[in-house]
Amino acid sequence: MINPKAIKTIFFIFLLSFILAQPLKAQYYIGSVLGVKSEKPNSVGESKRMTVGEVEEIKGNRISVEDKKGNKIKEVILDGKTKILNQDNKPINLMQVKPKDKVAIIATQEPSATDAAGLTNRFKVYVRQQNQVKETKRRAVHGIITNRSGYSITFVHQTQRDRVNRLLVTPNTIIKIKGLVTGTLSDLTVGQRIAAVGDLNSEGVLEAVRIHVIPGLATGIFENKPLTPETIHLPSPTATSSPVPTQSLEITPSATPSIYINETE
Repeated sequence: MINPKAIKTIFFIFLLSFILAQPLKAQYYIGSVLGVKSEKPNSVGESKRMTVGEVEEIKGNRISVEDKKGNKIKEVILDGKTKILNQDNKPINLMQVKPKDKVAIIATQEPSATDAAGLTNRFKVYVRQQNQVKETKRRAVHGIITNRSGYSITFVHQTQRDRVNRLLVTPNTIIKIKGLVTGTLSDLTVGQRIAAVGDLNSEGVLEAVRIHVIPGLATGIFENKPLTPETIHLPSPTATSSPVPTQSLEITPSATPSIYINETE
C-alpha cells in the first residue's frame, strides 16, 4: 500500500522544483527577443537580471532604456568591463549605440551592492541597431525601363514619371520573361515594365535578386502617360569633332603686262 505522506512529499518536491525553475525560464524567454540566452549565475549569492527595451538616451556611461514590458524607463550604468555586442555577436563601443536601438542588458544583482536601477556588475549588453535593421530589409520595386547602361537599369514609376529609380543586375540576378526559360540582361529593353526584388548595397543602390518582366502591352498606361524623349534617360552623346574642311586656295597668275617700246630710228 502506498503511503499518503510519501505521495505528498513527492508532490511538494515536484512543485517546488517547478517554481524555482520559472525565473530561469523567464530569463531565457526574455533573451529570445534579441536572440540571446541568459547565462546561469556564477554563485549562490548573485542572481542574473535582464533588462530588455529600447534606448531612449545616452549620457556618458549611462543608458536610459524604456522597458517595453513595464513601460518604464530605467537608467543603467555601464563600467569599463562591460562587453557590448551587436546583433552579429561582434564587439562594439558605447559610441556606436544610438537611440531607438533595441538592447538586452544582462547584469548580476548582489545583495550587498545595488544602484538606482537595481543592477550591478553589468558584464554584457546585446544591441540590435536600428540602422542595421532597416538596411537588411528587402525591397520590392516596379516601373518602366527608361535606360540600360551596362549592368545599371534606370526605371520610372508607371504613372508618376518623376519618380526615377535605379537598380543593378548582378551575375546572380534571376530574370524571368514569359516565353523564355532563362532571361538575360540583353533581353531587358527600354519600355518594358518590370517588377524587381533586391537588397540595398553599401551605396544605397538596389542590387536585384530577381527581375520579372510584366507581360502585356499596357496600352492604357502608355496612352495616358506615354514615354516621351524627356522621360527616356538616354546616355549623354559623346561630342565628336569633325574636321573643318580646308579651303583650297587657287592662285591664278596675273597676266603679265605687255610693255610696248617705241624705238626711234
